[in-house]
Amino acid sequence: MKRQVALWLLALAAVMPLAAQRGLSIAKFFDGRYRDRKDAVEVYMKGRSVERYDLTLFRSLTLAEPGAVAADMERCVRRDAARAVDSEVGMKGGRLYYGFYRLPADGGENRYLFFRNDALGRGGGRTVTLIFMQGAATPDVIRRHFMK
Repeated sequence: MKRQVALWLLALAAVMPLAAQRGLSIAKFFDGRYRDRKDAVEVYMKGRSVERYDLTLFRSLTLAEPGAVAADMERCVRRDAARAVDSEVGMKGGRLYYGFYRLPADGGENRYLFFRNDALGRGGGRTVTLIFMQGAATPDVIRRHFMK
């Protein structure tokens, strides 16, 4: 019996990070499919490592050579952004260069989405970055810590 309960709790812990992005189009980018790509950096933090920022979850994905993934990511971000309660957006040539969105709260926690496509910037970089954050942090706290 103890073994079954332990296995059930372990399975629940594995699924909980996915629940944070539940109902969002961007969830598919955090499903692990990019974990083994050499041009990808995937970050997953929760617990003590993000408590000082008043967050319970921080997820990010940066792709150095995104190719067609950048356009797909932009479409998904725009779809989720349509439900945002607050946003700050920069466009270049009709494309989304960056977006910072406060999404509707989930379970009493604020949810934030950040997207940046450096291929559209002046520097000519090719990286695309997607960040999802969840917790009690206010938009001002998020901007102060992460938007430098």
